[in-house]
Amino acid sequence: MSIQHEAEIRTLIESWRLAVKSKNIEELIQFYDKDIVVFDVVDSLQFNGRDAYQTHWGRCFEHTGVGNFEFTQLQVTVGGNVAFAHWLADCGGHDEEQPSCWIRMTACFQLMDGQWKTVHEHWSAPFDFTDGAALLDLKP
Repeated sequence: MSIQHEAEIRTLIESWRLAVKSKNIEELIQFYDKDIVVFDVVDSLQFNGRDAYQTHWGRCFEHTGVGNFEFTQLQVTVGGNVAFAHWLADCGGHDEEQPSCWIRMTACFQLMDGQWKTVHEHWSAPFDFTDGAALLDLKP
C-alpha cells in the first residue's frame, strides 16, 4: 500500500505544480486542507487556512507571475495516512526583470476520506549569516 500511496503523492505534487504553472488558482487551492498551515518565504511568517493561502497565491500570480516552476530531488515518505515530501524548486520569473531562484520546499499530506490533502507547506531559502541576505543565486 505504501508504494501506491507514494505514487499518489507524486501524482498530486505534479498536478499541483501544473496548476501553479497555469495560474489556475481554483484548481490549485483544491489540493489544500481547509486548515493548512504554511511557512512561506514571501510576505508573512505564517499563513493559516486555505482562504488566507488562496489570497497569497493570488498576490503571487499578480505580482510576479510564474515562469519557472520546476522541481528536482523530490523525495516522498509515506506512513499510514500521513506522508511528507521535500524537494528543490526553481520558482519565479523567466527573465532578468523577474528572475527565478532555487528554494527549498517541504510538504506534509494527510489521507482524509480517501483523498490526500496538503496540511502543511514550508518554503525556505538559505541566508548569509554575515548580512542576513537571502541566497537566491544558489543552484542544485
